[in-house]
Amino acid sequence: MTRTHLQEPPVPEPLSIGILYPTTWYGDPTGFDAAIQRLRGLDPTIEVRVVEYQEPPERRHRRQIGAADDALDETPPVSDEVADVLATAEILLAIDLPTDIVSRAPRLRWVQSASAGADHLLRLGLDRAGIRLTTGAGSNAVGIAEFVMGRLLEFWKDFPVIAERQAIRTWRPRYGRELAGSTIGLIGLGAINSQIAARLAAFDVQVLATRRSWSPGATAPNVDEVLPADRLHEMLIRCDAVIAAVRGTTSTEGLMNAKAFAAMSPGSWFCNVGRGTLVDEPALVAALTSGQLGGAAIDVQRHEPMADDDPLWDAPNLRLSFHNATAPTAMFRHLHTMFEANVVNYLVGAPMTNEANLPHAP
Repeated sequence: MTRTHLQEPPVPEPLSIGILYPTTWYGDPTGFDAAIQRLRGLDPTIEVRVVEYQEPPERRHRRQIGAADDALDETPPVSDEVADVLATAEILLAIDLPTDIVSRAPRLRWVQSASAGADHLLRLGLDRAGIRLTTGAGSNAVGIAEFVMGRLLEFWKDFPVIAERQAIRTWRPRYGRELAGSTIGLIGLGAINSQIAARLAAFDVQVLATRRSWSPGATAPNVDEVLPADRLHEMLIRCDAVIAAVRGTTSTEGLMNAKAFAAMSPGSWFCNVGRGTLVDEPALVAALTSGQLGGAAIDVQRHEPMADDDPLWDAPNLRLSFHNATAPTAMFRHLHTMFEANVVNYLVGAPMTNEANLPHAP
């Protein structure tokens, strides 16, 4: 009697995921390890490899703003370990990628950006190679919204002057204003400004917003009035404070210029936590110097890092921060939660959150 040998089922191809961002940014080694284990547990075919690839922040910034620079097309050094991960990866979670990523990663089908802005990755030709790209938009929205609220209250309550008087031991009361009853304008109504609107709801203020995707009758949670983007100046003149959180695009380039600042209420406050290209920086300095603006806070600049002689350093009543409005330890927890959900959707062919491009066939 001949024994029949049953054919073994084919072994499924491994799904290789590469984690490229500096893992110290997660801020919690135990939490990071748990996040990696959750990824591995999503499907038995998943393999996760962790290796660091990071480009200098100034290079990333120049690519984000579309700077004309031949050096941005050069491929920076890539270690053998990183090259090995790229050669087999189907999915990458990264802050940066080598310029020649398409040729280095022949199996790559999807990139999850660790940042909300992914223009620096979009410029690498991912869509032409049929590689999908999702962003981390929303993962840092709560942290940035809290930062903006701190800056807003700092201005309204005049905390810097109070601190100065403490430093020189001068007992001289300085009284701030009541925020309730004021009008706050939001340029853009994405994840960040939506979280800011939610926090403003507790302060009994009127909230206006411009939105690029406006349609008649448009409404939004915690916003009293939504206007189309082309009615920006109409909104500016009605506001005591204006907060911008929009992507850097050709339509937002230099949007806050001399005419825009002149349209704002005298003595009002401006804040930008989106992209530095939104602001005509000499016009901002002029508006602060003349007193047309009572104060401003910007977390993003056109040139990062700023030069030592940049006029922004000495602009009156300007609070500078250095692209650090987010809270990284919370942001990366949120990012991995989003990424895990996207991996599940990727496996079953469902739409993914924050898809930034529509790939062409390779």
